[in-house]
Amino acid sequence: RDLVITEEMQLQMSDAFHETVAEIQKQLAGYTYEIVCSSKLPAILTILGLPVELNGAVALAQKYYCGEDLHERALSLDFDDFKDFVEEVKKIYGQLLQWKDNELCMITPEEALEWLNLPESMFPAVRMAYGWICDED
Repeated sequence: RDLVITEEMQLQMSDAFHETVAEIQKQLAGYTYEIVCSSKLPAILTILGLPVELNGAVALAQKYYCGEDLHERALSLDFDDFKDFVEEVKKIYGQLLQWKDNELCMITPEEALEWLNLPESMFPAVRMAYGWICDED
């Protein structure tokens, strides 16, 4: 079935995006300031093992980590960054839908994250997509 994004789902995705940024910030905290703040985005994605669809979330987490002021943070969310995250959520939703007939809703969102072989920073997106499928029944 096609995913029709409601206004409530858009708000959920915005929240999940910001949760994902926070998770990525936690991961970045395990590296030195020099590594995080001098590395280009593709290198950080590789270091963290994250998909390219998280470019925007990683870029925002890097900006936060490297000390952009609060005013700049509020202005730094680019629609394209969020759009890439939305596309990744849609992909996750599609992957979970394929599994629904095999008792997806009998497992936890954490187990779904593991089954999808995604990094922990993607848990907010997986939890949300899982909820859209399993909480509607």
